[in-house]
Amino acid sequence: MSVGRLMLSVRDALRLNMELTDDECHVMPDGRPMPSCGQKFIAVYAHSWNASPDDFNASEGLAEWYGVTCAVTFRTAHVPFDRYIPGIGLELEDFCRRIISNVHLSQEILLRTNERIEEELSQSTAMLEQIRWASADPSPQFVTGDWFGEGPPIDNNTGLMTEVRFEQATRIQSGPRSITLSGSRTDTGGATKGRSDPEIHGGELV
Repeated sequence: MSVGRLMLSVRDALRLNMELTDDECHVMPDGRPMPSCGQKFIAVYAHSWNASPDDFNASEGLAEWYGVTCAVTFRTAHVPFDRYIPGIGLELEDFCRRIISNVHLSQEILLRTNERIEEELSQSTAMLEQIRWASADPSPQFVTGDWFGEGPPIDNNTGLMTEVRFEQATRIQSGPRSITLSGSRTDTGGATKGRSDPEIHGGELV
C-alpha cells in the first residue's frame, strides 16, 4: 500500500535531516514509542486513508488522500507540575517545529515514495501532491510509565507527548475498471463498442 511507503519515506527524511537514530524514529501502529526508546522518540503512523473529496466517483481511477501523524514523546525526570512548560515544554515545541519544516511540502519525501511504488509495485502511477502540515497539539499531554510499555499505570508523570499531523498527500492511480453496457463494454479511457447509451436496471449500470 502506498500509505505505508509514504510513512517509510517520512521516517527516512526525519532520520536523515534531524540526525536521529533508528531507536529515535520509527513507523509504529499508533503514537506509542518503542519500549527501548531513549529520551525522545517520533512514532510515525497513518491516521487517514481517504478518497479525495473532489472525486468520490472514481470511475476513471483512484484519487487517494493520505494523512500521517508524527507523535513525539519526551522522557522526563519527575519535576513539579508547574515547571514542565517553561522547560521541557518549550524544547518539545521547538522539536516539533523542526519536524514540520522537514515534512511540510517535502519534494524529497514525494520522490522517495514514488521510487518505492515503482520499485516494489512496478506501477507508474504515483504521488502527485506533497504531504502538508495540518495541525499540532497546542499543549503536550502528560504520560506515565505504561505509555512506554513499562508495566501497569503509575501515578508519576514520566514523559510528555504531542502530535504533529500532516494531510493531503495525494496519489492518483488509473484503474482497469470497465463499465458494462447493454451488449458491449467500454474500458476507462477507451472507445465504446456497440450501443453508446447505458441501460440502468435496479439502480445499477449494466
